[in-house]
Amino acid sequence: MTKLISTNPSNNFEVLGEVEITSEAEIIEIVQKSKIAQKLWAKISLDERLNHLHKVYKNFLEKKEELSILVSEEMWMPIKLSRIEIESGLNYFKWSLDNAHKYLDPKTTFETETEIHKIHYMAKWVAWIMIPWNFPFSIFIRQSIQSLLVGNSVVLKHSKETCLFWKEIEKVFLEADFPTDVFSEIYWSSEVADILVAKDIDMIWFTWSTRVWKSLYKIAAEKFIPIVMELWGSAPGIVFGDVKVDDVVETIFAKRFFYSWQVCDGLKRLIVHESIYDEMQQTKILLYDH
Repeated sequence: MTKLISTNPSNNFEVLGEVEITSEAEIIEIVQKSKIAQKLWAKISLDERLNHLHKVYKNFLEKKEELSILVSEEMWMPIKLSRIEIESGLNYFKWSLDNAHKYLDPKTTFETETEIHKIHYMAKWVAWIMIPWNFPFSIFIRQSIQSLLVGNSVVLKHSKETCLFWKEIEKVFLEADFPTDVFSEIYWSSEVADILVAKDIDMIWFTWSTRVWKSLYKIAAEKFIPIVMELWGSAPGIVFGDVKVDDVVETIFAKRFFYSWQVCDGLKRLIVHESIYDEMQQTKILLYDH
């Protein structure tokens, strides 16, 4: 396989386009260049990094409808939901820019006439970030923008199901004249993980399955590098005894079946107060008696 094929699942898997797969030699080169670029990126001031990222944010704002439509086509997300997905990511992007100094400026924790203790926030160098297909923009923003702000360079591996969307993300950074090699993308299937973690990666941020998590966690431990994981959750819904059952049924069903359950924090179990358990059971929400 030399190309990733993008299709529209809601239209009989109509082919939308294709993207060239990144070769192993290209991956090695990308990581090496990212390592070099990060040293320069970390040396500039936070205000300079903010200036660069403000340009990226502005470009995303101008393209938000275009991006919403592409997400909807490429992954069968309803257009109303894809607009919310893009807007959510943009809101978090803006918040990160507005609050960067608050969280990244050095902080004094202890001070006397002869002694001062300060916390300085330092970059972790090259961050490899791998994200799933279900919320491609908002997850990307939460993981990548924070890393870039602190002075990391980012090598992004995204889902092959949304490869055209990621080409547009790459284009946004290019059109913003973002510093070369500070933000890079890799187009390949999941096997790329084995290649990437064997190279000079300094941090892993992974969102997806426990199967891949086990192998990555072991590699991160052997390399002695930090790793951040967001895996499948088991989100509970808590129903208190003072609720009106009829009023919460719709909310419970909506949270349970939202996005066809393709959500890591989607409602998967209920914790119900014993005083209303029987009444909840009659609604057929509680399918099993735990």
